[in-house]
Amino acid sequence: MQEKMLSAKFDFTDFLKQLRLMKNMGSLGGIMKLIPGMGKLSDDQLKQGETQLKRCEAMINSMTKQERKDPELLASSPSRRRRIASGSGYKESDVSKLVADFQKMRSLMQQMGQGNFPGMPGMFGGGMGNPLAAGNRPAPGWRGYPGGAPAAKKKKKEKKKKGFGTL
Repeated sequence: MQEKMLSAKFDFTDFLKQLRLMKNMGSLGGIMKLIPGMGKLSDDQLKQGETQLKRCEAMINSMTKQERKDPELLASSPSRRRRIASGSGYKESDVSKLVADFQKMRSLMQQMGQGNFPGMPGMFGGGMGNPLAAGNRPAPGWRGYPGGAPAAKKKKKEKKKKGFGTL
């Protein structure tokens, strides 16, 4: 699955599988709490996220197998998007947004697979080159600030342990 994502061969069938796996893990709120920084989302935002996932699932379920495997068919055919919209109970603009968002996600994943991290300056593809590539040395300092490696830390004084000590 990871290989498919990074090579941009990820399709709606794979996306639907991932949605269902997420559902099996629990609520969206429970999953988001596990991700650092995401625990601050409000209940309203979590409810919106869950309804959006349900919408996506309904629209994907209204697609044919061929459309799921080849999302470009939907991008080029308004009649297919209309049929999916009427089959899922949503507007054609919602289906168009799903297809556009899906294609953006695929292209971002492909760029990440090539070592580029768009939108994240200072990361592997954001202007510094790939620091993991052979021959690249990190620039002096951190993000352009002078200095190099951080100063050596002082040794901490060992405290006497309470309890059983060493057994």
